[in-house]
Amino acid sequence: AGSRGSPRCRSRQRARGMECEDGVIILEEKPSEEFEPTEDEVRNYAEWLGMDPEADKDLMYLAREGLKAPLTDGWKPCQNAENEIFYFNFETGQSSWDHPADETYRALVQDKKRVKRETTTTAPGGKAG
Repeated sequence: AGSRGSPRCRSRQRARGMECEDGVIILEEKPSEEFEPTEDEVRNYAEWLGMDPEADKDLMYLAREGLKAPLTDGWKPCQNAENEIFYFNFETGQSSWDHPADETYRALVQDKKRVKRETTTTAPGGKAG
């Protein structure tokens, strides 16, 4: 089935707890203060977010922050019978292959890159935006 979603899924979770129908297991999220991503994980996630780890060194903090972002509002990590990680919101019934914070961080990265581009392409005192 290959890996779907963000690279954050693999090392972030601790498998324990309830098993649901269809072999789905509800995982327990490791608290962000206990989770410290490796440089490789940060780099992979940065690329997945649309960053160039060399050209966007100044934005790498966003990748680290995104990997450590906690789940909110009813979201829980789950694992299906094929050992694939997905996220399920027990309040809304919504499910996602990607961590709910991923889109927020993707948008943030695009925003910061756009500002950076505009800052370098406009003359000093020129209007960016």
